[in-house]
Amino acid sequence: MSKIKFHRKLDEILSFVEAGNNNFAKHLNKGVDENYIKEQLLDINISPNSEILWLYSWKNGMLVEKGTPLDDIQFFPGYHFLSIDDAILQYSLIKGDDRWNSSWLPFMANGAGDYYMVDLSALETVKAPVLSFFSEESECDIEYECIDKMTSTFLEGFRKKIIYYDQYGYLEMDDDKYCLLAGNINPTIDFWKYD
Repeated sequence: MSKIKFHRKLDEILSFVEAGNNNFAKHLNKGVDENYIKEQLLDINISPNSEILWLYSWKNGMLVEKGTPLDDIQFFPGYHFLSIDDAILQYSLIKGDDRWNSSWLPFMANGAGDYYMVDLSALETVKAPVLSFFSEESECDIEYECIDKMTSTFLEGFRKKIIYYDQYGYLEMDDDKYCLLAGNINPTIDFWKYD
């Protein structure tokens, strides 16, 4: 995967989101320089991989001001894309949790203490697993092989109308179909396997 292909995929996801949500674009921040991303993450002793650099150079998450309806900023059902500054803030707020690993960087949140985070502990320079951190769960699960596979799953979900806007304008998904899709795109991840 190249940065250009990664950005094209994100642009296509964005086109699906914007088609169903007229308010989304006004909350989306412009991308930031990769050196800025590196400097910010260095302050918390994290070395970003290529996917994090590509993600935040594409767009710098959402501008979430007080009173912003969460439905206006969802990039994936229930979750919004954190800006790099918000990711670092959330990191500092949850780093004391017993389940937390100092190399995990949150990059998506639901506003209620649940996150998707990337594990940047590996020496891999491009791909790192994506975990779910749910405030009410005792363990964190790896859900996606990497951010690229996560966004591929989102994109296919939109293309196949597994992720969709309902008649009231809410971003929804067919959970059963999504689980099958995610398992096919992330075949090494046990989270999506059924006994």
